[in-house]
Amino acid sequence: MKTKVSVKDKKIRELKGNRDLFGRLLYLAATHNLDLQVVFRYPLTPVPLSLAHVDGTMTKTDKSALMTKLEKRICTEGPTTVDVCVFDAMFVIRSQVVLPATYGGIATSILERILSTSTEVHFVCDTYSEQPSIKDLEHVARESTVTDIEYLISGPEQKRSKDFQSQLKSPRFKRALLHFLAEEWKKQDHAERIAGHKLYLGLEDKAWLYTARGDKVIRQDITELECSHEEADTRMVWHVKYISDMQGKGNVVIRCDDTDVLVIFLAHVLKFAVHVWLDVGHNNKNNRRYIDVSDLAQHVGPQLCAALPGFHAFTGSDYTASFCRKGKVRPLAIMEKKFVPAFSSLGEQENVDPNVVADLEAFVCCLYGKPNLKSTNTARYLLFHDRFSPKNVAKPLEKIKGADSSSSPPCQAVLLQKIKRSNFVASVYKGAIRAIPTLQKPEDNGWNLQNGSYILHWFDGKQVPDNVCSHIDDDAITIQEGENEDEHVYCSSSDESDSDTD
Repeated sequence: MKTKVSVKDKKIRELKGNRDLFGRLLYLAATHNLDLQVVFRYPLTPVPLSLAHVDGTMTKTDKSALMTKLEKRICTEGPTTVDVCVFDAMFVIRSQVVLPATYGGIATSILERILSTSTEVHFVCDTYSEQPSIKDLEHVARESTVTDIEYLISGPEQKRSKDFQSQLKSPRFKRALLHFLAEEWKKQDHAERIAGHKLYLGLEDKAWLYTARGDKVIRQDITELECSHEEADTRMVWHVKYISDMQGKGNVVIRCDDTDVLVIFLAHVLKFAVHVWLDVGHNNKNNRRYIDVSDLAQHVGPQLCAALPGFHAFTGSDYTASFCRKGKVRPLAIMEKKFVPAFSSLGEQENVDPNVVADLEAFVCCLYGKPNLKSTNTARYLLFHDRFSPKNVAKPLEKIKGADSSSSPPCQAVLLQKIKRSNFVASVYKGAIRAIPTLQKPEDNGWNLQNGSYILHWFDGKQVPDNVCSHIDDDAITIQEGENEDEHVYCSSSDESDSDTD
């Protein structure tokens, strides 16, 4: 049955669904004298509500809180000179304040904008192929799924759509636009603009250098910059490595506004001879500023720099879920106390060492307020016991009505898959200085390939214990909800203060 509901109504229904499913399972366990410590070793819900919403989409957190926390550790002033400027292509396109009426005008506007920053410019693009990607779920969340519509930009005189920003949600449109720019900029019309500049463009598995000779634009292949990077976030590191190898010194400014980029560059910047800065924020939001990445890396040290990719992937990125209401700031403080070696190990090997898995499980226990525990299964049970154990022993179910598993840590089966995904993503981040970032397969690291797209593989094994399943099959149990539905409390978690929104 399909029905239209408002966003508010949908959230209320989701909350009821969470409570009903989780609460009924606990009701079964309690009424049939099952050992709750055993029950909490299982996920219980089809998707772990500590990491996902009931529709299977990943929980998200404010990634920028991590950037803000890190950049406050140093005082940064802008570079006195800029030798090379590297641009995230889609950041430039999306942040165009004035959009000309034609695609040719857009190409000219973007070209003039980026060439005004330096005599050497790198325009680095994402890859938009129709092959499955671990970012498929993120594309769905952003309503940028691949459609059957083929976009064709026939020439510079073609009028852009009035709905240009909405079109940028389509991977096929973005691919068509980037290919149009790559072809348009080699035309003679742009020779005067390109004169005196070196313009590098990295697109898919190709890289070109545009220069001007007289009234002609020369475009030549740069095989040293060819790579298989899917994201501009990592490909920009590949370009900066090329710049460092070729020039050996100078100031390189990265124009983007993404926490992922800061984390990835911190992992690599100490290997470069050039000095790297991030140019972040927007003029119209009055938050434009520089972050001295090289100075920040020196300040926090190589150990923390090596740990940040794994930490960022584990606590929530574009590819991985965050822990519900846990944010980035408090987890960073916990990690720095004693878990830096464990997070540094993520992304270094194809398989995560069992000792690292144990350390990460202990980290999660700390994250949920149980620093003396090493097992998330035990933490799940004790947290439930602390919050929902009855005051009256004769009424063992009096508090179960408000139970919600999103405030509990994931069980070990769920956590293991999350660690595998984090290790895979960290390997992509750490492999940014290679032409091929990683040789691992998502199917072996916490994803399943289904209908041509990657979906999350939440856990191996059973969702609930067999003895609970048998009672579900045998019994038709209705939980007495109470007289007033509005009196229920849906997850009044004591951990809400851990959110970075404080």
